[in-house]
Amino acid sequence: MRAVAIFYNNRDYTRTVLDYIEDIRRQTGHEFEVLDPETKEGDDFAKAYEIVDYPTVIFLEDDGRVGFCKTGLPLPLINEVEYYFSAGV
Repeated sequence: MRAVAIFYNNRDYTRTVLDYIEDIRRQTGHEFEVLDPETKEGDDFAKAYEIVDYPTVIFLEDDGRVGFCKTGLPLPLINEVEYYFSAGV
């Protein structure tokens, strides 16, 4: 399972997303991979999963299929995210 938060690092929502990711880590012990669509890796990822709205939280199964995807604000609730981490999507 792969958990990714993809967002631009220089937008008005950036601090909100960073705080959210830290809250998830602190409360659940789980971590997100963080990507910026302005980087090569982030751009390739966004194209591969057809992500055009940011921020996006996405959980991928081991075979690369999307298990859960939420775009924009508000971000998913912590207990919702914990479910996907625990379920292993």
